Amino acid sequence: MRTISLRLDAESDAMLLALCDRLAATQTDVVRKALELLADSVTPTPGALGLELGLVGAFASGGRGNAAGHSAAIKALLAERRRDERPVVTAESRVSGARGAKRSPRVPKP
Repeated sequence: MRTISLRLDAESDAMLLALCDRLAATQTDVVRKALELLADSVTPTPGALGLELGLVGAFASGGRGNAAGHSAAIKALLAERRRDERPVVTAESRVSGARGAKRSPRVPKP
């Protein structure tokens, strides 16, 4: 077991002594229990949890390095989605457009 020194301001010292009296416990027991409660309440970040569970780098990347081409792949998927969302222009819609039907404003391409 290891021994440490701890400096407390007057307010923290009063809290520790009050807890010891209320719980009928030693200062060591109160500090140990406080550390256990704090350790249980802290939630790791998703990245830290992935490392802890051994998930980072655990999956095959299809022959590419980790995250290689990720940016290009995302850009291609977004471009494909934009193409799919564009309205289809038919001959009939062109004719109705020529008759003075209201047209939606043009949006510049990104």
